[in-house]
Amino acid sequence: MSINAPFAFGETLTLAVTATSGSASFGAAGTAASVVELQNLGTNPCFVVFGPTATTGGYPIGAGQSKVVSKPPGVSQISAICGATLTTTLYATAGQGR
Repeated sequence: MSINAPFAFGETLTLAVTATSGSASFGAAGTAASVVELQNLGTNPCFVVFGPTATTGGYPIGAGQSKVVSKPPGVSQISAICGATLTTTLYATAGQGR
């Protein structure tokens, strides 16, 4: 699928994000996806990385924001963290397009 095509969604992961790094892994189809939509459902920002451990130096997703980002090829794991004492819920939906 062309990168300029509309977003075609696939598997969605739900992460309960706290001040401790947490992660989840996509299945085979999600691992093959080229982009991920990140949707922060809560009222606190969180920070996201592709890989096993997030830090507050990761990519920030503001409270209530949704962003579509490129995913490195073959990466299955996504991790997120909030600042001290904060929590939120993050949806990560793998897909193709923009």
